[in-house]
Amino acid sequence: MGAVSTLSPQRGPIGGGASTTLAPGEGQVRYLAWKGNTEIVAEDATPKGRWWRYRIGEVDRAPLWDPAGAAELRQLTFRPDGTLAAALAFTPAGPDLVRLDGAGTVIDRSRVKGRPSWPSATAQRFTDNPRHRRNLRIPSSA
Repeated sequence: MGAVSTLSPQRGPIGGGASTTLAPGEGQVRYLAWKGNTEIVAEDATPKGRWWRYRIGEVDRAPLWDPAGAAELRQLTFRPDGTLAAALAFTPAGPDLVRLDGAGTVIDRSRVKGRPSWPSATAQRFTDNPRHRRNLRIPSSA
């Protein structure tokens, strides 16, 4: 078995300046999303969990929600204030759009027809419409 690679996500001001290095991932960090103004959520599928919470200024990371309940969620996105989330869950019957509160409790789950690309958040609702996408860019010096 080969060595496990680690990644330390970095964030920095859009206008430049000092970067903040977050706790390293155990596997491959594939997706980052803001949850409000003080947390970054990362997908790093490991035996301990899939979704991880990084708080700005804290040294370590923690599971975002109950790891078993969040294991099926993909492509997680948050409302800008972090109080609501949406994700896709791929089931044998087809994809579902899952809406959750900020603590990870499922509020609603509905079947999506066709092949959704990515859920996205607006201030009022979640959608799988690409016109409502928001981009998250985290500059890195690497």
